[in-house]
Amino acid sequence: MLKPFEHEGVKCVKCGTEVDGKVLYWVHFYLFKGILFDSVCPNISNEVAEFALQSNVKTILVTHYHEDHIGGAIALQRMVPVFAPRKSIDILFNPPNIPEYLKTVWGQPASLKAKPLDEINLEDIKVMETPGHTFDHTSFLVEDRVFAGDLIIRPGQMVIFLTFTFYNFRINLKHKKGSLKWLCKKSKRGF
Repeated sequence: MLKPFEHEGVKCVKCGTEVDGKVLYWVHFYLFKGILFDSVCPNISNEVAEFALQSNVKTILVTHYHEDHIGGAIALQRMVPVFAPRKSIDILFNPPNIPEYLKTVWGQPASLKAKPLDEINLEDIKVMETPGHTFDHTSFLVEDRVFAGDLIIRPGQMVIFLTFTFYNFRINLKHKKGSLKWLCKKSKRGF
């Protein structure tokens, strides 16, 4: 299910996988100046691809490797160039087998052959490494808008994967805090 809306010149799309008429977990992707920022889950990749093609998307930029950010890019990779952080390239091309509950909520990602962000002409886009949520997390500053993937998440549910240790979790929080401070300095609007 896709629910598009507009916010200050950015087309925002709220979407998710429906089970028994209910969306299990809402996620978002954004369209600005012909660029699709993230592309949500594999379970709804065909809907995202249709939306993107109707919206004349020219490029897809991926903030990080998680399956709820790459589904549409997988479906569109033969028609639209896809770029991702260099640190994401291998894991996108060889995605891990995810747990069953994530397959139900978002879907198992297929291989995505993205190009590294440093291979695109991004004169109007500032690319910022913003680790914390993931090791490869990247945000984009376009004009006065920040597309920050999962760097900033609404209050509520927090998922910690079994591969995290308390030590790694503390390091992630330290990186996230540093990334947020940096973004606040760079953003004209602030947070």
